[in-house]
Amino acid sequence: MARVIVAILLVGLGILGWCAFVKVRNLARINSGIQAVREILISMRAWAGDHDGNYPDADDSHPRTSNEAFRLLIRDMYLSCEGWTNRDEGSVLFGCPVSSYIPDNKIGSPPDYLEALKPGECHWVMTKGARDDSPSDVPLVFENTAGMSWPPTWNCDAAGTPVPGRAWPGGKIIIGRNDGSIAAEKLAGESGAHVGLQRDKDGMDLFTRWKEHGEYLDIARP
Repeated sequence: MARVIVAILLVGLGILGWCAFVKVRNLARINSGIQAVREILISMRAWAGDHDGNYPDADDSHPRTSNEAFRLLIRDMYLSCEGWTNRDEGSVLFGCPVSSYIPDNKIGSPPDYLEALKPGECHWVMTKGARDDSPSDVPLVFENTAGMSWPPTWNCDAAGTPVPGRAWPGGKIIIGRNDGSIAAEKLAGESGAHVGLQRDKDGMDLFTRWKEHGEYLDIARP
């Protein structure tokens, strides 16, 4: 009997230890994604400072995807690479932990660097039509979505798995705002294939508070 009790206790401790490990690992992965967005936002602000306050989506080349818009940051030397990523544990720049989209850090040759951020190499999307003097809380850079709706939605049922549009466990998504702040923002729920951000008492969320009918540049999917 004593051996059974000891075995049960060991199993219980093992489960608790595993749960604690998973929680810490997820926090580390989210923090890695936040650091990636921070570097992207810094380079975007620098680009806007040299382009009358406009972000790369407003370039004369008329970017059709976030990949094309972000590639301009490399083309114009505001970033020197597209970054690297480890699918599970770490990311720099345009990758993110637990993502379907992994940059290979091959950017090609000047002047256009056409190998940079090819389809399937960019995790992040950007809002279209914002400027560096737009309201500070405009959601500017965020994780790829489960569809092209406005406001955008994410797949909570695929949380923590390398599925397009996935959320993080606990119903969160990383968003970088126009003022440079970045956080794992809370979604309206923790389950569902198309879940948007939490809404306020007026039925608005971070996206619709800026524009009722906005738009963002989707990623180039392979």
